[in-house]
Order: sequence, then C-alpha cells, then structure tokens
Amino acid sequence: MPSTDDRLSPLTEVRNPVSSVTTVKRPPHLKALTSIRALAALYVGFYHMVRPFELWGRFGGFWGAGYTAVSFFFFLSGFILVYTHGVEFVSGRGDVKRFLVARFARVYPLYLLVTSIAGILSYKTIFHPKYHVIAYIAQMFMLQSWHIRLTPFFNIVAWSLSEEAFFYFCFPFIAPRLQPNSLRHGILLLAGCCVLALIPGMIAMHLDPARAWHEVAVSNRGPVVYVVRRFPPLMLPQFLCGIVAGWIYLQRPISDGFAKVALAVGSVVMVTALLFADHLPFVLLHNGLLIPCYVLILYGLARPNIVSNVLSWSPFVLAGEASYAFYLTHFMFNDWAAWVFHWPMTIAGLVPRLLVLLPLSLLLHLYVERPGRRWVMKWWDARAARLQAA
Repeated sequence: MPSTDDRLSPLTEVRNPVSSVTTVKRPPHLKALTSIRALAALYVGFYHMVRPFELWGRFGGFWGAGYTAVSFFFFLSGFILVYTHGVEFVSGRGDVKRFLVARFARVYPLYLLVTSIAGILSYKTIFHPKYHVIAYIAQMFMLQSWHIRLTPFFNIVAWSLSEEAFFYFCFPFIAPRLQPNSLRHGILLLAGCCVLALIPGMIAMHLDPARAWHEVAVSNRGPVVYVVRRFPPLMLPQFLCGIVAGWIYLQRPISDGFAKVALAVGSVVMVTALLFADHLPFVLLHNGLLIPCYVLILYGLARPNIVSNVLSWSPFVLAGEASYAFYLTHFMFNDWAAWVFHWPMTIAGLVPRLLVLLPLSLLLHLYVERPGRRWVMKWWDARAARLQAA
C-alpha cells in the first residue's frame, strides 16, 4: 500500500466526493464485486444440492463448506453499502427512510413471491401446526431468525434475509460511527469486529464441542450452536467487518500492485482453508473465520486486473445480479424436484436442476425483482413529492 502517512483522507477527498451541497455523487460501479456474487451463490447452491459430500471425493471438504458463502454475503453487503451510501450518512445528507425503502424494494418483492410459493408447497407439513402458522408469519415479516423454533420451516435459506433486514435497519446509525480516522484505527476496528464475530463460536466450542466442530444434521444441532449461527445480533459483526473494510477502501487509495497481491494471497489462503474445512471448527468457519481473506479478495477485485476485468464482462455481471433469485429459490426447488421428479442429489443430478434454476433465476430477476424494485421506488418518490407539495 502506498503512502507513509497513516492518516486517512478527509470526507471530501474519498472516491465518491460530494458534488454539491445537497447531492452525493455515486461512486463507479464495481462490476467484479457484483459478478462474484454469482460464484458465491453457486457455491452455497452446490452445498445444498449434492449430498452426501463424499460424492465429491477428495474435494468433499471443499464443497461441504459451501455454507461459508453466507458469511461472505454478509461481509460483502456491509462493504457495498458503505461504498455506495457511507458518505451521505456521514455528511448528514442521508435519508434514512428512503434508504430503508430502497433496501425493501431491492429484496422484498421477490422474497414475497417465493415465500408465498413456499407456503403453498409446504401446506402439508410434518411440523407442529402451531409453529407452522407462527413460523410462516415470521418468515413473511423476515423475523424467523429471532427465535430458534421459527427458522427451519418453508424456504429455510430465507433465514439469511432475516439477518440482512436487521443489518439494513442498523446501517444508517452504525456506519458513520465506524468510520476510522487513520489506517491504524481502521485495522484495529476491523480486527475487533473479526474477534466479535468469532467469540460466540468460541463459546459454543466450549459448551458443545462436538456440534461446534463438525457439521451435523439440523435435527441434531444443539440450541447453543443453532443460536450462534442464526441470532441476528451475533451475525452483525460480520456485516460490521464489511463496513469497516469499505471505509478503509474509500479513504485509503490502493495501488494496482497491492490489489494483485491481495487477490492472490486472499484467494490461495481461502481455497486452502476450504479444502481442509472438515478439519476446522464448523461454527467458526460459518461465523466469519475467513473474513481476512474476504478483505483481501474484495480489495483485489475492486482494482483493474485480469481477474476483475474478466468478471466485469456483462454476462457475468448479469449473473451476479440474478444471484439473489438463484439463492432464494434453489433450496425450495431442490426439495420440490426431488419430490416430483425424483432427481437424485448427486453430481449428475445437478445438471437438470441447474438447467432449470439458472434461466428461472434470470427470468425472476428481470421480470419480478427489477420491476418490483422500480414500482416500490416510484411509489415512494411520488408519495414524497405529494407530501412536499402539500
């Protein structure tokens, strides 16, 4: 990293400078960071759609660690939100209500459709009717992760959207307070957030070592490990790591040379760790053990190089944009396909699933997610204009 001065640039000198008294200029689109979401979504998809992991042979440990992609999504979310909205909230120009509505418009239209379908497909459930109804209501309002008995119902992967909703509400109030005033301060903040992310997992390893070290079936997970992996406030530090890393990136110029080294080192260390994931504590991997690798990889992809240029190709960017639809539908579709078509959860069974899921995800993105977002924001802006006129 260049510069011998440890002080970070002031607010008006960051890469998304204030363009006027009332307007914050948007930073350039980091296309590679959009595309990388597609790879992360496929990783968690393969994790759910091929069982047992021994089918992958010597790579069973790698593909059996697909759950770590969710931790990456939490980190990436914090990074991107600071990159796009951090300056406006620090400068006092941020509109909290409009920010939250924009986040709602981004995730909820498609979430509502998929959750509605999940309710229809799960009408005859093996779970107790009392929790069936309560869990469905909680899932509709993205509250299922707040209680251990409400999470494993319907579209189970939607638990992470419950976490994200909590993160969105926290962001406008937390992000300005995490802006570091020096590189040293930023590194210390980042290290502190990493430690906070891992402490609950360490406690779980002490209280329930067998389940904390090894992934087990949902029915065999103890309450301690389950809460550590789901309760939103315990997931928040992973999001905070992304926020701090985003601030450092905005305020500390990164050279192209450093970015290449960071990408190479972060990728090698992460892949090595994932290859030996079955020898590492499950609950720590799930809760952010790889965050230092995520920092290096994102810094590397945020600058021009061979890898980031390839990932900036339009089809890859579109795949990244459609990754939310893929993530939200793959688990439910996997169960439905196994029930209706008896497709095996093998490597060969991935082929028909992906032949349906990939185009389906693209269609949902283009004809549900995007129009839903535009409709919600159009309604909100029209409402704001009416109130202003009144």
